[in-house]
Amino acid sequence: MKPTLRTAALLLLAGFAVHQTRYALVPDRAGDGAHAYLHAAPVVLALLAALALGRTLATLGRRAGAVPAVAAPVARWLAASGALLVLHAAQEGAERLLAGGGPLDAGVLVVVPLCLAAGAVVAYALRHADELLFAASSAIRAALRAAAPAERAASLPPDRPAFAREGGLARHLAGRAPPVLG
Repeated sequence: MKPTLRTAALLLLAGFAVHQTRYALVPDRAGDGAHAYLHAAPVVLALLAALALGRTLATLGRRAGAVPAVAAPVARWLAASGALLVLHAAQEGAERLLAGGGPLDAGVLVVVPLCLAAGAVVAYALRHADELLFAASSAIRAALRAAAPAERAASLPPDRPAFAREGGLARHLAGRAPPVLG
């Protein structure tokens, strides 16, 4: 997994989903006070997702011959799942420290399958985002290549001689050297 804004946005969105799903499945009444900060989380995550989408769209034209990453799907899935598990453990550790609760609670074992499922979604989204970007950038480059000769010919006035249209002088492809003066 490449450390990009898209990856970070997907991991944070998936981490929030894991956290919310875990507490929906196994509520923890002792930790309710530690979750007061989560009211702002959806807005922040939506802004991060918008930034990631904007950066993704901005890179469409700049990818010159970039090939999608060929990481194995299982490796991507395990990396995303591991990152989500570490993210959740760090978040829960901080919440437990703030709330004064113990290090573990009844819902801790629910997190592992949730992280594996969310990691699969993140890996799938990253893989197909790379493929989509590659296909879109290839199509854009092909369209630009097809339009380039027509644009070059249209930009020159029609009364210019043929050698000026072909650019032979500018590329040092002239038939003879310049005259020697002096």
